[in-house]
Amino acid sequence: MFISAFVGFPPFVLMTLVAGAARMNLWLFLAIGLVGRFFRFAVCVLVPHLVRPWLHG
Repeated sequence: MFISAFVGFPPFVLMTLVAGAARMNLWLFLAIGLVGRFFRFAVCVLVPHLVRPWLHG
């Protein structure tokens, strides 16, 4: 579940259906999804700032 939230493959929306069908605890699902998405978008924000010095060096 975390990998899907972080990487986006398989699509996280499909994993929500799988989690529901598997009767996964809602709070556990929300926590894993929130942490995974946070790291995904943190990487999306931080990578350009880390790469910029190399491009304009």
